[in-house]
Amino acid sequence: MENGLSGFIATKMISDKHITTPHERVKYSQNEEFSRMTRINMERLQLDLTCRSSDLADKEGKYSPLKDLYYDHDSADADKKEDEAAKKKANRPKYVKRVIVRPAFKNISFKEAERLLAEMDQGECIVRPSSKGADHLTVTWKVDEGVYQHVDVREEGKENAFSLGRSLWIDSEEFEDLDEIIARFIQPMASFVREVLNHKNYRAVDGVKAKLEELLLAEKRKHPQRIPYFMSTTKDFPGKFFLGYLPRVKARVEYVSVTPDGFRYRGRVHATLNGLFRWFKEHFRDPIPGTPRHRGMPMSESNTPYTPGGTPSINTDVDPSRLLPQLQQHFPRGINDPKVYSALAAVARQQQHETQAKATPTQLTPAQWGAVAAQHIQRQNKQRSQLQQTPTQQTPSNQTPSQQGYQQYPQYGYYQQHQDQSQTPTPTYGYQQTYSGRKSTPKEGNKSR
Repeated sequence: MENGLSGFIATKMISDKHITTPHERVKYSQNEEFSRMTRINMERLQLDLTCRSSDLADKEGKYSPLKDLYYDHDSADADKKEDEAAKKKANRPKYVKRVIVRPAFKNISFKEAERLLAEMDQGECIVRPSSKGADHLTVTWKVDEGVYQHVDVREEGKENAFSLGRSLWIDSEEFEDLDEIIARFIQPMASFVREVLNHKNYRAVDGVKAKLEELLLAEKRKHPQRIPYFMSTTKDFPGKFFLGYLPRVKARVEYVSVTPDGFRYRGRVHATLNGLFRWFKEHFRDPIPGTPRHRGMPMSESNTPYTPGGTPSINTDVDPSRLLPQLQQHFPRGINDPKVYSALAAVARQQQHETQAKATPTQLTPAQWGAVAAQHIQRQNKQRSQLQQTPTQQTPSNQTPSQQGYQQYPQYGYYQQHQDQSQTPTPTYGYQQTYSGRKSTPKEGNKSR
């Protein structure tokens, strides 16, 4: 140092990047002209220094002198933002001037194009050079007051950097010249936009989504029985419109894109605005593409959320008088598992004790019968586990806990498992069937036993 003190720079303070040895960044006997003091080591009479780029820039003011209480931080931040904006403007890519003889082409920037379009009618456009390079053009057209859409055009087959390409492309669609782009691409979209702007359900909200929701709430208060819906221009996405509606309490806002073929909404293109509204009124309750179909809801032990392809919901509205015909219809070969038949019979017994019988009993599918049996088996297993966990429970010596209170009665392919919790006789809801498939009479059934 100039004052005779020695300075020390640690290896980690040489560069912002990770280095293992100082030789990766500096050379032997090299003078480091730019460095910043971080600490004064009084014991060794030396200075700790840093030459990292972040420490030298000191954007956070870590090593800067302390500001007094009257320092204007707001003005300092504003000046800093102005400097950054000026640097960004200076580094902005320059437009390459093109030699194109067309009435709609102008060698101007997008700011100048928007300023000229502000005085023109809706649907007018200007073709200008693109900042993407010499093989691109940009078509800027006026969607609405203060809303301008910029369409990128890719050129192919150029003779030189200044001439117009032989073929022009917008996404995957090819055009021969700029006049075809204006006639087949810009003008149809401008016509569709005018149709929206002149519709009775259009509301101008200056591109503010919150204002559109307020209008929907106000309209809902006037007519509670109706579902209001409005369209409005959005400034964040030029070329799209807000489609807001209020089914119940919360307003919903979606986007409708304007294309040369019509209005694209939820992945479908509608040729007319009336066709769009007609489809919207029929399908606005459908789930929006790209959003979760089912939202998280609290679950209880008795309710199971719906899963596509899963177990169907249980319809407890079963008529016992039709239990046997349904069993015979859906399970003609019988049920080999006694637990399944016991579950189905328990459902019938439960419905028989109900006081009010339904006028039109519900027919169950085989999947629903299986769901009924599954729930009943789960309840039985839960009761058995509780009985086995009770240490004071005693059973007869000649019976196990699983056999106590249960008897099996074969019913020619159907089995019924009864739990004798009471002394009242349990009705049998099985039907008798011979091996040849012929139903037996009650006398024949007694002989078979």
